[in-house]
Amino acid sequence: MCNYLMMNRRNFLRACTVSGLLPGGVAASIHGASAHQADGTATTGSESATVPVERGRRVVNQAQYDDGTIPDTPPSYNSETVAVDSQTVDEITAGRELSAELLGRLNELAGTQLDFDSSTHTVSVSRQSTADGLRLFVDCPPGTNTGRIDSTVERIIDQLGSESLESRLPDHVETVDIQVRNRPTERLEVDCQRSFGRFADAKYRTNGIAMGAAARSETVGKIASTGFRGLRNGRGVIVTTAHTFETNKDQPPAELRGAELYQSRRPHSVGRCHAIDGRVDAAAVAVDTDSYPSRYLAAPGGNSYNDEPIVGTASWSVLEAYHAEGRPIYKQGAVSGRCEGRITELSESDSGYRELGVDIHSAGGDSGGPYFISTDEGLLVAGIHKGVRSVGSQRRAVFVGSILDSLGISFY
Repeated sequence: MCNYLMMNRRNFLRACTVSGLLPGGVAASIHGASAHQADGTATTGSESATVPVERGRRVVNQAQYDDGTIPDTPPSYNSETVAVDSQTVDEITAGRELSAELLGRLNELAGTQLDFDSSTHTVSVSRQSTADGLRLFVDCPPGTNTGRIDSTVERIIDQLGSESLESRLPDHVETVDIQVRNRPTERLEVDCQRSFGRFADAKYRTNGIAMGAAARSETVGKIASTGFRGLRNGRGVIVTTAHTFETNKDQPPAELRGAELYQSRRPHSVGRCHAIDGRVDAAAVAVDTDSYPSRYLAAPGGNSYNDEPIVGTASWSVLEAYHAEGRPIYKQGAVSGRCEGRITELSESDSGYRELGVDIHSAGGDSGGPYFISTDEGLLVAGIHKGVRSVGSQRRAVFVGSILDSLGISFY
């Protein structure tokens, strides 16, 4: 069980007002700037302006690879934007800056005033957008004295307050709450033993290996899901979770390279583990030369494909906007099929590693399956399914950008 220790830190604005760092009238003006409905959505007296935010990158002329051609070099991409309310962008920017400041100062103190080594254990900060402001969670490494972290965070809050905190916060953000907790543990979801004919198998006879379909590794033997395709060192690869192959948590990555991935129901090989990173729960499977990775999702329950292709990758910026505005995100797993949900948390470490917390249905065997957002041109992959927190029901996904960076993959 996870020790879910939570300590509420002082409201930034309230603390600064009491200490005289902010004028007492600020809270009243903030309440007047934006009212919130019962469902948490913001309403204003007049229509807010919008700001273009990068939605993601889409592969140029991607259909040329539908015949199974593997590009020799990374393809070209078109960057796409989406209009986001300017107040939402201001809130996101404030959350980014405060999270980065908090992370930087905590890691500066690691190993000296705090009892963990930042080279082996990292503190991460998770963000939540709420109806009345921002909530930041300082996620401590296992075994950390959270009491010391808590007192350190309080000192950092005081320092931030003395540095004109009010200039960092948009008018409509009423509160910023910081909480310190032990990093919640997660239950990985590669624990389905039999398919009973309800899954789409990963390997089809035509049109390539489908994504969001069932596969098994020779090392673990339990059902997991295919995520999205990429290019690595001239090889077409499929991304899934590293724990699809890992028989124990501390298994060296070198031991897993070359391990075979099979489709779930028939004893046919999909490919072999080509790259794996012990710091990120992701693995790249080099597809066998007699097949190729498809850009299409499997249609659950049979050997067919969904009509919408995965055309590119979603940006972290657009996921921040989807979280703040409550827009839908989708996941496809081999067991649960396609589900709709909402992003509930965004997590980031000082190394740049990123994860999503999502309120969505999942089941054992969904690990590795893709999360995506829908556009008129097709689907933009946002990450892959990792597991579910052992306290609560929040699902966790590894951000696509962290996967591409750690494994040296280009999406195509």
